[in-house]
Amino acid sequence: MPTPKPNTQAAPYSYTAIGRIRKKPLKSSVPLPVQNQNPYEKWRDNCTKFKECPACFKDFSHRPDSHIAVWQPLLHFATKDPKHQEVHDALKKIRDQKASVEKKKHQERISSAGWRSRNTEKAKRASAKFAIKLKIERSLKRLGEFSEEKLNKLLEEKIVEWDSNN
Repeated sequence: MPTPKPNTQAAPYSYTAIGRIRKKPLKSSVPLPVQNQNPYEKWRDNCTKFKECPACFKDFSHRPDSHIAVWQPLLHFATKDPKHQEVHDALKKIRDQKASVEKKKHQERISSAGWRSRNTEKAKRASAKFAIKLKIERSLKRLGEFSEEKLNKLLEEKIVEWDSNN
C-alpha cells in the first residue's frame, strides 16, 4: 500500500486521523484570542446574512428570518454574558456606520440588475426611451432649437411610435 503524500497546504485546524485537512475546529479546541481589530468587521461589506450567533454559534438556519433571529440571543444575553455584549456592541457599531460611495453604487447596480431581470419589458422600454431622448436632445442642440417643451413633445411622439412597433 502506497504511503499518502503529506499536504503542502496550510492546515489552520490541523489534520484528521486519516491525513485530511480539518476545515473546522474541533469542539473541544480552545478559541483563538481576540486581536485588537474588530473580528466582526468581515461582515460589514459582505451581503450575506448571519445564520448563526457569532458569540455562541447557535444555529438559526431553520428559521425563515434567520438574519433577524440572530439578534435575539445577542440582545437577551447582552446583560448576562460579556461575550454577547461585546459582539452586540461591535455589530451595532458596524451596522450604524455609513456605507461608502463605492458600496452604495455597488448596491444600486445589484438592485437595478435585479429589477431589470424581473421587469424585462419595462427595462427595454426605459432603455429605448433613454436612447431616443439622447438622440433628440443632440439633434435639437445641433439645430439650436433646444427647449424642454420640444424635447418632451418629440419624445412622447417617438415613444408612442416605439410602443406601437414593439
